[in-house]
Amino acid sequence: MRRLTRVFIYFTLAALIVLVTCINIFRRGTETALANEMMDYWARFAATGDPNGSGAAPWLACDAGENILQLDNSIVNLAGGYRNPQCDFLSTLPIIS
Repeated sequence: MRRLTRVFIYFTLAALIVLVTCINIFRRGTETALANEMMDYWARFAATGDPNGSGAAPWLACDAGENILQLDNSIVNLAGGYRNPQCDFLSTLPIIS
């Protein structure tokens, strides 16, 4: 029985290694970089209450200026809101209950 358990553990570990390798092969470098940046933002936020620091693009607080942090191949701040006319139109629609 111990031998069967050991074989099961070895095959499970081998399957996990293959799975992780396949995931890393099919992920593009830009996606990995973005994922790492997002993990850094969340880690800094969890540790300090502020996601900014370490040379990352500043994550600005929500304000009337409607600045946006665009999360793409590169992380940049965009000023002036995002699709404001469309969002304003949606706010004029009646609420159906």
